[in-house]
Amino acid sequence: MTRIRAAVVGMGTMGVKHARCLRELDGVDVVAVVDLDVALAERQAREAGLAGVPVFQDYREMLERATPHCVAVATPDHVHVEPVTAALRAGAHVLVEKPLATSLEDCTKIIDVAAQTGRTVMTNFSHRWMLPYAATEARVRAGDLGTIRMAYARKDDTLEVIRLWPWLAAHSSCAAYLSSHDLDLVCSWTRSPVVDVYARGVKGVLAAQGYDTYDAIQASVRFAQGAIGVFESAWIYPAPFPTMTDSYISLVGTEGTVTVDRRREGIELCTSRGLEWPKLTIHTEVAGRLVGGFRDSVAHFVTCVRTGQRPAVSLASSWHVAAVVEAIHESLRTGRTVTVQALGRPGDPAPFS
Repeated sequence: MTRIRAAVVGMGTMGVKHARCLRELDGVDVVAVVDLDVALAERQAREAGLAGVPVFQDYREMLERATPHCVAVATPDHVHVEPVTAALRAGAHVLVEKPLATSLEDCTKIIDVAAQTGRTVMTNFSHRWMLPYAATEARVRAGDLGTIRMAYARKDDTLEVIRLWPWLAAHSSCAAYLSSHDLDLVCSWTRSPVVDVYARGVKGVLAAQGYDTYDAIQASVRFAQGAIGVFESAWIYPAPFPTMTDSYISLVGTEGTVTVDRRREGIELCTSRGLEWPKLTIHTEVAGRLVGGFRDSVAHFVTCVRTGQRPAVSLASSWHVAAVVEAIHESLRTGRTVTVQALGRPGDPAPFS
């Protein structure tokens, strides 16, 4: 078996998870990590079990000297396009943290360079591999719910998230950061894109703390197959809330309903520090290794690199999610219903075929 040479660009919270998952996969060697903060990268590399791995400040230098087969890009959302396209042009396959990019212009650049180079790009919508969501997809695809007529998705964060990553206020929104996961899930389950959006948002709590962004957004959408849905996101849950992210999805079909409530994932933990609802299905440690949806999404990407198979998350679907988010932002700006832009070039695949 040919060993895969992997590198990680961006060694923050998500990058260290990528580094560790890659290190723990059979047949993968992490040959380099990159971050503007070299001291941080060295600390995070040690945490991921990669003490002594080469650390670079410039991803271009890393690509030239380390020659990886694949690169995981975990930089802040608004700076995905440059490292992704540089890695592709250097001959590497790329796994990029969601979203693909924060503008349709940047998404298109990535898609164009991927086509020119013939390299694989997958957006890490890791929730698809989490067991509650995977089981829901299986039942929807089997027809157990009949035809989906309505969807409701809530993904709300505590104030801690915006405080941890203040760049989100300037370069993202709670809809872009949170609802993108749920849009990807529901569209992929139903194999139906969103055709139009009407959104409302409120500001005040975060603005008073110096963050010029929406506290909460609700987007009412219509799907191509006729269903309707609401996608809710917020960043203002109080910090003592027992879980950093409150996740809930329900679908109503002609033959049944399904609810995925991830507030509690099997454990309710109360200590002297307070009440916690630990998240287990995205990642947890068993026998010294990470397991869960995040690890499985990284493993799927590596399998695609090794075998040439098509990733489960397509570039067309990632572009569509970005287009829906852009429509949400446009609706917030104009107060009108906005049609979701289609990729729309000859030969482009359907986003969720």
